[in-house]
Amino acid sequence: MKRRFIIFLTIIFCLAASSTIVFGNDRELTNDNLTSLNDKENLSVTKYNELLKSWSTDSMYYSDSDANYPDSYGGAYINDEKELVIQVTCLDENIKEYYGDIIDLSGVRFEEVGHSLFELRNIKADLLEDIEIGEGTGIAGVGIDMQDNSVAIYTVVNSKDISVKDLAGITRKVARTTDKVKYIPVCGYDNTCAAVYPGTAINTASTSRSIGFWAKNSSGDLGIVTAPHSSISYGTTMKIGGTNFGTAQTPKFSGNTDAVFIKRTNTTFSPSRYISGWDCNIKSRSYIVLPVGASSRSKGITSGCRRGIVKDTNYTTSYGIKDTVLTTAVSKAGDSGGVVINDSELDCLVGIITGSQGSTNYQIYVKAKNILDNLNVTVY
Repeated sequence: MKRRFIIFLTIIFCLAASSTIVFGNDRELTNDNLTSLNDKENLSVTKYNELLKSWSTDSMYYSDSDANYPDSYGGAYINDEKELVIQVTCLDENIKEYYGDIIDLSGVRFEEVGHSLFELRNIKADLLEDIEIGEGTGIAGVGIDMQDNSVAIYTVVNSKDISVKDLAGITRKVARTTDKVKYIPVCGYDNTCAAVYPGTAINTASTSRSIGFWAKNSSGDLGIVTAPHSSISYGTTMKIGGTNFGTAQTPKFSGNTDAVFIKRTNTTFSPSRYISGWDCNIKSRSYIVLPVGASSRSKGITSGCRRGIVKDTNYTTSYGIKDTVLTTAVSKAGDSGGVVINDSELDCLVGIITGSQGSTNYQIYVKAKNILDNLNVTVY
């Protein structure tokens, strides 16, 4: 039977930054409720990671992109009340009992949805084989809108590269497999954040990057991780403040990773987990996965310390890096490689900055698990 195709249109306005932190229902974050909200989000993120660990397919690393999800699992996100919302395609007492055996269900909500996460990811993969994204296509990126339980196509606002006819063509292609696609207008194409800027950075003769985090490789060598894009290659000498720091090992700028390990060769540079501005230390040998709706913190050499809300955890950029995370934090040229952590007392690594979405400059980061796995390093 032919299934009806539904298109949800969401208008996203490019708003100027404000000093007031506001969540989805326009509630101002005050000193009175800050601690309780942080505590609730911390618990929700912890429970989400416990679920991922229970579904892990890897004995060393757990992930939200490679897991043995239950057939009925539609996804998860954190709502405005900082509760963990678990989506399922069939909600009954057996389902609740299953999840209750893994995590404490206090403060957890269930939501019945029409599509499993497995189905949405397959639709997204098929879609990426059928259409082109990037400069000249009118499409900035493709992801999954977890809260709407739909595939998300990020279209460039006022782009001459895409027309109503083009969107109708995409609609016909995806209508074969789903009745749930969402077009989200954005203000431009994705940009990698590489540029030469003054300030604290790690750089070559022509390229500046932000330092992500200290790490150890499989041989026990110390170094830092940053984003190479296409301009840092194996053996490239990297400097800090004009002094040689070390040499780039094999970079990864493809698939799900934009990262490179810079092996320290100058021992006058000592390792530190401290992030100035956030006044915190990254936890050693640890990382965490953030769901949609969670808060993040980041630091890059251009934008400095920024807070954001996770919007999409299945984002494919228009410059080819897949399985990234899109947040509302601002990132600009020079921030690439900068550290991203969770916004709670855990202070765990969640990834490094790879780029920004269009002229809104919404931050895109590479997941920590993909970095650690592909570079074969551990957080120092």
